[in-house]
Amino acid sequence: FLSWCHSQGIHVTVNVHPAAGIQPWEEKYAEMARAMGIDPSTNETVEFDLPNKTFVSNWFNIVLAERERQGIDFWWLDWGPEYSYWHFSGASPIAWMAY
Repeated sequence: FLSWCHSQGIHVTVNVHPAAGIQPWEEKYAEMARAMGIDPSTNETVEFDLPNKTFVSNWFNIVLAERERQGIDFWWLDWGPEYSYWHFSGASPIAWMAY
């Protein structure tokens, strides 16, 4: 599908709601957990921590980059209102993701 879209000159955008973090059932969980210093056998959620440069670098390189190689051209990041935690004062999650 992605190849066909590109052959037609169509760019592909994926809307992502990452506020729940990286969960144990996700394909890239073990690799992402290890990169963040979490033992994957604990099944501890890798929290979505946008102000953390290490998290962002790992998220882009481990989780998103593979999808980009498959043909995703643009990520539209959204914040689910059901997630009330945010560990950074001074800006809302939506402001950070839109930046």
